[in-house]
Amino acid sequence: MRSLASTALRSLFDSLLVPSCLDCGDLVPSLSPFDFPVCAACAEGFERILPPACGRCGVPLPAAARAAVRCGPCRTHPPDFRRAAAAFVYGGPVARIVLRLKYGREAWLAPPLGRVLAAAAHASGLGAATAAGAVVVAVPLAPARLRSRGYNQAVLLGRAAARTLGLPLAADALARARDPGPQDHHGRRERRERVAGCFAVTTRGARVVEGRPVLLVDDVITTGATASECARVLLAAGAASVDVIAVARAVS
Repeated sequence: MRSLASTALRSLFDSLLVPSCLDCGDLVPSLSPFDFPVCAACAEGFERILPPACGRCGVPLPAAARAAVRCGPCRTHPPDFRRAAAAFVYGGPVARIVLRLKYGREAWLAPPLGRVLAAAAHASGLGAATAAGAVVVAVPLAPARLRSRGYNQAVLLGRAAARTLGLPLAADALARARDPGPQDHHGRRERRERVAGCFAVTTRGARVVEGRPVLLVDDVITTGATASECARVLLAAGAASVDVIAVARAVS
């Protein structure tokens, strides 16, 4: 209840006062270069993902690469989602803001970041996933983590993105069948193996996604293993297609 009240108060203050930078907290008296308040100094640390990028997983590619070419991992082990995109490269102020949202109980960060997700989905040409008839689905948290954190940041991001895109949010379409534990120190192959069988489509979720394009929302795409496994079970449940959108994309 306290976090909801804090979020409401923060939104009220932001509407009445000069907004503060999401990273350092300094006032932002002039127009931000992004779709959320960030000061000029911090803005230099936000690295947008621009073409060329992998036409499947969205990872940035060398400048000489052709548009929409697939990266090596996507050629050898194609993910189950159709396309993935992210607004920024994960690191610097982007990483700090995402970590504050995830672990710092700063749920008020989700609405502006969710609007960023919606803009990135449009800019990346995800097409059917942002059109009428699509549905927004969030990557679920393990129950123990949800109890500890108090909210699922992907659901909060998805709610703001869905509102901006004019799409419904199926917040409970996916559930964790089991928790693979921390993935931070595992490589691409290990992550694929560890997340296999970790997600399931709920009974209500199956009714909602059947025959519809799905826009799957998460905070960060690392290797794409989690998103791919979520896409696999959504497609098995009858989703017409699955595209993925995230705030940031890790680049090794």
